[in-house]
Amino acid sequence: MTHSFPEFERPPIVELVLGVQFAPLAQFTSGHLGWFWKKYLDEDWDRATDAAPIVDQFETFDEQRRWRVPGVELRLEPASAPPRLQIGNRGRDRLIQVQPTRFHYNWQKKDANYPSYGNVLTEFERHYAAFRSFVEEAGLGKLTPNQWELTYVDRIPQGELWQSVSDWHAVLPGLFSAGPAVEGLNPESVGGEWSYEITPKRGRLHVSIGQARFGEKREPALMLQMTARGPIGKNPDAELRAGLDLGHGVAVRAFMELTSDRAQKFWGR
Repeated sequence: MTHSFPEFERPPIVELVLGVQFAPLAQFTSGHLGWFWKKYLDEDWDRATDAAPIVDQFETFDEQRRWRVPGVELRLEPASAPPRLQIGNRGRDRLIQVQPTRFHYNWQKKDANYPSYGNVLTEFERHYAAFRSFVEEAGLGKLTPNQWELTYVDRIPQGELWQSVSDWHAVLPGLFSAGPAVEGLNPESVGGEWSYEITPKRGRLHVSIGQARFGEKREPALMLQMTARGPIGKNPDAELRAGLDLGHGVAVRAFMELTSDRAQKFWGR
C-alpha cells in the first residue's frame, strides 16, 4: 500500500534523525570509532567530536512502563564505555553518530532545502550498510538490531504565527487550548511531553514542546520534537526499514493533526 503525504514549500523542519539500536558490541573500543571513520567514510566527512553515549531505550507495554515518571530513569553504565562519535560532513548538514549500541544518521538544516524523508533514508541505509561491513571486518561479532528510531525536530520562530506563549494554541491546537485568562498574570514559558502508543503495540510516538533561541541574534522559537521508536525482531533488515517507514508515517500524520490550518498554510502546504 502506498501513502501520499502532504508537501510544504517552507516546512519548519530543522533536523531529521534516523537510527537503529542494537545489542552491545562487547569488544567495541574508541579505536574502532576511528577505524570506521577513516576507512569506511570518504574525505567529505572531515570532522569528528566525542559526545556522551545515548542511553538505550526499549518501548515496552507492561504496567511498569505505563506508570513511569517521564524523564526520571536510573541506569548504570560501564565506566569504561566508549563515547559516542559524531562525524560531520563539510557541508555541515549531515552527521553520523556511532556508539557500541547505536548507529544514527542526521540531516540538519543549513542553507539547502529539506531533501525529503526518502532521500535521507537512502543515505542512512548506505552508511549503515558500510557500518555493518566494518563490524564484520573488525571481528566485533554479530550485529543484532533491537529497535528502530526516527526523530523530527521543527523550529517555529516567534513572528507571524505567534508572539507570546499564550499564542501557542493557535499553532498547536492539538496540544494546547486557549485556556482561561488569569488577571494580572501573563504566561512566560510552557512545555510538555506526550506519549502515544502506535497501535497495536507496534511502538510509541513521543512528542515534546519547549522554547529555544537560535541564530546570532538569539531569536526565540517554539521547538517541536517527535520521536517514534519500536522493536525489531527476528527479521532485522525488513523490520528496520518497515519500522522507520511506520515512524515517518505516524509522525507526519501527528504533525498534521496537531498543527493548525493557518500554520500549515503559512508553511506553504
